[in-house]
Amino acid sequence: MREPNLAFVDGSAHLSVNGVPALVAVDQKELNAQDALHDVFRYALRTNHFVPLEQPQRILDVGCGSGRWLAEMSALFPYCQLHGVDIIDQLKRDQAPARLRLTLADLQDGLPYVSGWFDYVHQRSMRHFIPDNRWPQVTEELFRVCRAGGYIELVEYELAVMRQDPDAVQLLNALDDVSRMAGVGCVATRGLDVQLRRAGFADVCYRSDSLCIGDWGDVPGRMLDRHVRQFLRRARALVVDRFGILDAATYNRLAAAFSARQKANGAHLRLHIVTGKKPACEASVDTRVGFIL
Repeated sequence: MREPNLAFVDGSAHLSVNGVPALVAVDQKELNAQDALHDVFRYALRTNHFVPLEQPQRILDVGCGSGRWLAEMSALFPYCQLHGVDIIDQLKRDQAPARLRLTLADLQDGLPYVSGWFDYVHQRSMRHFIPDNRWPQVTEELFRVCRAGGYIELVEYELAVMRQDPDAVQLLNALDDVSRMAGVGCVATRGLDVQLRRAGFADVCYRSDSLCIGDWGDVPGRMLDRHVRQFLRRARALVVDRFGILDAATYNRLAAAFSARQKANGAHLRLHIVTGKKPACEASVDTRVGFIL
């Protein structure tokens, strides 16, 4: 695999997407934040998966990060082979099950597995790293490695408000501007069901959940509040210092107002969960790339 293209912003590493630093970093602080976010999702949704799994033989987690999700799936399916793939090794080996196999690869260059190998393909929180025009290629590759009759699940999220408060809208638009510079738009939050169907998946289902941010969201809401505050602090280096979309005083005012008006504005994390099934027909085995263990 070629070395990941990194950009450093305020001392933090970001994957470079079309020459633009991704909106979220790929460092230890962000890894811990994503693990905390995983705990919120599991607590609020009461599950780690939305597809019907009985005894899968092989599970793949794309963009596996610390391996937290796979570790919990290991407890549910103790005899399943667990595979994680990521562009950077951030696996927390002291928490990962011994049977977890990590592979370093760039999804957009193709996955190093033979076709039809996995019973269940899971991918979460990848929207900031995949430009809109690459999603067709990505979903086709996920279709390729999924076995006939196997399942796929894609989970993405976005920061949103229910009330169109001008300050909140201005802040969210500024954050979106950074993503749009990288070619990252709304495919991951508005069109993944379409992409899965075009790739060949059947029984595609879309589910949306809103998780309240702040005290009005109880325990998960308070955890999300900490997550969002950290995200806004770190995003300032891109919005203000790197690209000058807003000046420092304006950004600080908008970020403070967003946190102060969470309940009034209905601030929430909007989850987009899309599942599908690969048609149960005979599939040819493609041995162009990869290995199987």
